[in-house]
Amino acid sequence: IPAVTDLGPLLATGRTAEVFAHGKGTVAKVLLPGFDAAALENEARIVEAVSAAGVPTPAARGRIEHDGRPGLLLERVDGQVMVERIAARPLRSHREAAELGRLHAAIHAASGPELTPIKERLAASIDEAGGALTYSERDAAKQRLLKLDGGDRVLHGDLHPGNVIVGPN
Repeated sequence: IPAVTDLGPLLATGRTAEVFAHGKGTVAKVLLPGFDAAALENEARIVEAVSAAGVPTPAARGRIEHDGRPGLLLERVDGQVMVERIAARPLRSHREAAELGRLHAAIHAASGPELTPIKERLAASIDEAGGALTYSERDAAKQRLLKLDGGDRVLHGDLHPGNVIVGPN
């Protein structure tokens, strides 16, 4: 994994990472200190899988390291975050809602057999809840989870207008 010293201007900072403009048509998403590199590797694998499944998502363009922190290069989407579009023109929010619904349908129409099954991820999340849930609540949640169909559809898991960039495509 190549070490990169100059990432370009900072575009955004999230809970786990910073995003930099990195050359023409590319951004670098670099984990903040203290976050697990395995999560970024998993994200890269997911991006590649959903892109291959035809879901409209920025393409993965490789991995980097910056100051000892792992990073992921992604296609840059020039556009506006959907929530900003809604705030700028609230009377047209129904159009954004319809677009979000079409995106949601496109995501769930795609098959992602190489992705970790959601039931496994949810079971792990239930186990990691620790003291937030009682033993009986965790057990009840896992029993309910066992009854759900596994399926092979792609599931975003956090789809909302703040997580969608509306670009030309």
